[in-house]
Amino acid sequence: MSTLSPTRPSLAPYESYPLQDMLKRAVQRDGSKTAVIDGDRTFTFRELDDLSDKFASALAAEGVSKGDHIGLLAPNCVEFVIAFYGIIKVGAVATTINSGYREREIAHQLNDSAAQTLIVHQALVEMADAAQDMAKGVTKRIVIEPESNNA
Repeated sequence: MSTLSPTRPSLAPYESYPLQDMLKRAVQRDGSKTAVIDGDRTFTFRELDDLSDKFASALAAEGVSKGDHIGLLAPNCVEFVIAFYGIIKVGAVATTINSGYREREIAHQLNDSAAQTLIVHQALVEMADAAQDMAKGVTKRIVIEPESNNA
């Protein structure tokens, strides 16, 4: 029986740092390079960092604070990325909700995660309405809408 050697580079522990620092490091390393392509829209690492900073500030202005639990219901789009990083930058806990879930599944995840706020993509508002009726603790909802350009 063989054992894995802890001296192998592939087995060395990864450096530990907050998730939002991953984006900051990407900005320092590759700030002007494309990070996300969403349809005909492209965003650099720097743009994602700036937009998620603005989103974090908007969340704070809405009363979201460190430790709050936030449900994020959005399809695979740049708004999801911006909102996710905004949530963790403000110090809140993100619970990402599968955009394919039905009302009951969404409500279950919101209840199970003790989410106080639901951030929902415009395309999923109808589904969120039905789910929110069953979600006990959600007191605030923020709708995100896609932009037609990078502005």
